[in-house]
Amino acid sequence: MKEVIRYILVISFLLAVSYSPTWADSTKEKEIIQQHVHKFSRGVINIGTAPLEIPKQMIKRAQDGKGPEGELAGYLTGTITGVGWGLWRLTSGIVDVFSAPFSGNEKGLIEPEFISEDNPLKHPLDK
Repeated sequence: MKEVIRYILVISFLLAVSYSPTWADSTKEKEIIQQHVHKFSRGVINIGTAPLEIPKQMIKRAQDGKGPEGELAGYLTGTITGVGWGLWRLTSGIVDVFSAPFSGNEKGLIEPEFISEDNPLKHPLDK
């Protein structure tokens, strides 16, 4: 297992270094390279954070519930919703990693782009 993780890290590092914008001649080439690097890094981050969708969705659904019964129901339905969102984030990350060298799909398959952009722990009075 350690060999597989080491192999993935080495390949990721080599891809990130090979996409470095320092060898690009023009600003347009640098922008294109940065888009590919952003897509690859977004994919790696989404693959790594996919399991965190479960507690995130549990918290969001529990906050929507009214009273203790609603919160309990929110935690239960949030678990199922979190599994679905986690699988979708994982799929989006895999697509981004494997399609990083190619143009297209610059926005990603899932919204929000990263799990941290939608914080479920916001206080109700914060607008």
